[in-house]
Amino acid sequence: MLRVNQFESKFQAMSVLVRDTSCDKYYIFVKGAPEKIQKVSNNKVIGFDKLLSDVSLAGLRCLAVAYREVERPFDWLTSPRDSFALGLTMLGLVTFDNRLKHDTV
Repeated sequence: MLRVNQFESKFQAMSVLVRDTSCDKYYIFVKGAPEKIQKVSNNKVIGFDKLLSDVSLAGLRCLAVAYREVERPFDWLTSPRDSFALGLTMLGLVTFDNRLKHDTV
């Protein structure tokens, strides 16, 4: 991992710059709000809004995951954070059950 952009609500996402040592390639991976990731992804998922609505109505939380391969990785060490969320390919959605605890007010 070469750079980590921690989650910030104004970006609705977090991202990392990583090196795959097995093939010496560099990637940016982003996880965040599904609506945000869908908006900035190159590949638009057909039926995305319906899928997201169904997942939400089932009471599940949802995160989207996307990536892109990058050239000149060391330029990304100082690149503006918002540039990490451009030209992405959506990989999918991660859904999970995040129930409130009994002692939650």
